[in-house]
Amino acid sequence: MISVHCVKLEELEIHFNTMNIVGDLKDISQDPRFQELRSLPRCELTCLDVSRAPLTLDEPGFETVVNGMMDIFPALDSFAGDEEAWAQVNERIDELQET
Repeated sequence: MISVHCVKLEELEIHFNTMNIVGDLKDISQDPRFQELRSLPRCELTCLDVSRAPLTLDEPGFETVVNGMMDIFPALDSFAGDEEAWAQVNERIDELQET
């Protein structure tokens, strides 16, 4: 996982395939190897720049993406992206941080 292997990572701009992002994040979170990585130090990346990565989610999908990405990047507090759905993900991150 990039967060574990690049603990000094401060900035990341990436375009990735979001067609199955919900399924991919569910699979990662259930992978026993990922469970082991959770106990290791991870990077302090606060903003992930997803550029023009398209994102279409239903209500449960938003929860999966927010929780999955924050699990990978624990310090994450926002996404920079052109799609409206990324702004909605940011709103949900804000809501989680307020609780």
